Amino acid sequence: MTTTPSTTPKPRRRWLQFSLRTLMVLLLVLGAGLGWLAHEAERARAQQKLAAAIQQLGGRVEYRAVSGGMIRIALVW
Repeated sequence: MTTTPSTTPKPRRRWLQFSLRTLMVLLLVLGAGLGWLAHEAERARAQQKLAAAIQQLGGRVEYRAVSGGMIRIALVW
């Protein structure tokens, strides 16, 4: 009598596996980035509103490009 070995299918490997801690860290980083972006957008909106008010009162508004922030930090390295 011959017995055939039973072939059990290999368990399918999940595509990506993350721990809960990794997910929380990624959400924290994403939230911080989006919070910073929202802060900068609000700051730009307030600046535009002030510039419009100054122009409406007869003043002149001039914009100048300022090199700073990440560019300055990158140059230090």
